[in-house]
Amino acid sequence: MLYVASSWYFGSALEATEEVDKNVQMIRSALMIEKIVYDYSLNKANMTIRNVARDNMSLRIIAVDLVTMDNRIVGYKNLLSHSYVLRQGEKIVIEDVPTCDVNQCHKGDLLRYRVWYVPERYADGQSSMPGKATFIESPMIYAGGELFLACPPPRDYVVIDIVDPLLLTDGQFSPSNTVYIRPAISGSGSSSTIDIMMYVETLDDGTWGFGGANGIEIPSPGNVKVTGNFSGIKVPFKILIHSPDMEVIPREFVMGGSPNKVFVSGVTFLWRETDYMVHTIVVEVGARPLSEDVLVKVSVKVLDCLDNTLAEVEAAERVPSGMDVDLPVFIKLPKPVRFDQIYSVEAEIMEVE
Repeated sequence: MLYVASSWYFGSALEATEEVDKNVQMIRSALMIEKIVYDYSLNKANMTIRNVARDNMSLRIIAVDLVTMDNRIVGYKNLLSHSYVLRQGEKIVIEDVPTCDVNQCHKGDLLRYRVWYVPERYADGQSSMPGKATFIESPMIYAGGELFLACPPPRDYVVIDIVDPLLLTDGQFSPSNTVYIRPAISGSGSSSTIDIMMYVETLDDGTWGFGGANGIEIPSPGNVKVTGNFSGIKVPFKILIHSPDMEVIPREFVMGGSPNKVFVSGVTFLWRETDYMVHTIVVEVGARPLSEDVLVKVSVKVLDCLDNTLAEVEAAERVPSGMDVDLPVFIKLPKPVRFDQIYSVEAEIMEVE
């Protein structure tokens, strides 16, 4: 079960009636930084971004910059000449985004990547950055060739510890088009409410859909229902989760398996309330009722904001014949992982006999 989302932006002040309309469009648009791969040995970085606007809107990518926490620009790349225009649901990889060398940055410096963009209908074609552009950002810690805590906790974030999509026994989304999630804690420790946006995509054929829920209480006393247009989506699929109110951690879930066979149908984190360390991951296994028992291997990989592997574990489990409910598989991590460092979870399953 899952919940998806994206990453978002803040619009700037606009003028008169036409400007108000532009502002509405900006608020409805959204861009997400899915992945940053930073190679310190080569001082090169690539970035994957996706248009997760809830409305049918194309976004033009204008520039990428790298700034310090006090807004000092240490790297900038103008992208106006590249014609990076993303339709709703599309993603691209921007190669050679700005980096910071040892003459400008020091090990442990807090930095932020910012991606500047504007709805395509308002792009003015100027050689300089349009005044109505907005940005999304993703924090990082400059490691100077030595990776350690690569992802500084965002200023405002929410941790999701349960994602549970309602799937049929063939691995497709049920007609209810529902994913249950549990926003467990906020980074600030205070109570609040947030809106959630979700993007779900079948990995085999690219079928995708959007969903969302508004006014979700943080922390949530129970599971929260997120609905959307998920019809036709089946395993294997990925879910991206985003909120315009705060960063969502983790923000990506990949659920593997094979339609009409065995598949992943949910992920739950078990963590210590004293220090927010994840020690066990529970993978729900779904299956069409089998005529005989099947031995499966369930594997889980957790990654940080720069796609570094934090843990990779697996477990064998026997799926009984005739099973018509999800089977929980408890997989203990070799050592606990900080919850605020887990940005992506990949849960896979395969038959071994």
